[in-house]
Amino acid sequence: MKLSYLTIFVFLSLSLVEVRAQNPRTAENFMDRGLVRQSKGDLDGAIEDFTKVISMKPRALVLAAAYNNRANARLSKNDIDGAIADYTSAIGVLPGDPENYYNRGVIFLGKGDYDRAIADFSKTIEMAPHLSLAYNNRGNARKAKGDIDGAIADYGKALEQNPKYSEAFYNRGVALQEKQDFDKCDQRLHEGDRAGAKIYRRLRQSRSGKAEQRGFRRGDYRL
Repeated sequence: MKLSYLTIFVFLSLSLVEVRAQNPRTAENFMDRGLVRQSKGDLDGAIEDFTKVISMKPRALVLAAAYNNRANARLSKNDIDGAIADYTSAIGVLPGDPENYYNRGVIFLGKGDYDRAIADFSKTIEMAPHLSLAYNNRGNARKAKGDIDGAIADYGKALEQNPKYSEAFYNRGVALQEKQDFDKCDQRLHEGDRAGAKIYRRLRQSRSGKAEQRGFRRGDYRL
């Protein structure tokens, strides 16, 4: 069977990537190997490679990516403070990238540091106004602080960006329920959204004491 030139080119390209990962010399090579190790669950090896990249002081884009990748690996090892430090370093290197603000905000939210979480999600939204995840998580932080109206507004913004975002729909339904604003619940949940219809039934049952009360879900993930 004859191989096409494209097939041969792809095969050779993949082989070169594997060779570079096995025998790293440049910052990019160490980054490749670190990502391979991370994908295989070798977090310590990945952290070692990302640390090597950082020590080589590459260009800003690569350096920020190394900090971000090491933060993700540290977070997988439950090294929360180490992950925060690395996301902060990535922000210092590349302050115009919203990803690191968002990722750090998710950690602050999980730690219960709601003011810092709100600040990071707000910065993310400033740079990436179409990111529905950031609105939803800022809503979660505001709700945790007792700012129900602010949370409802953020969940609404998340749904403006992604009308099929079921988690934001759920979170807004719970927030409206806490306000006992059932008329508005009815209005919101009659929009024809399937997820909204499920929430509508749950809220209707809770009004008659038949449904279990549920807290909001922190939800969402690192970028």
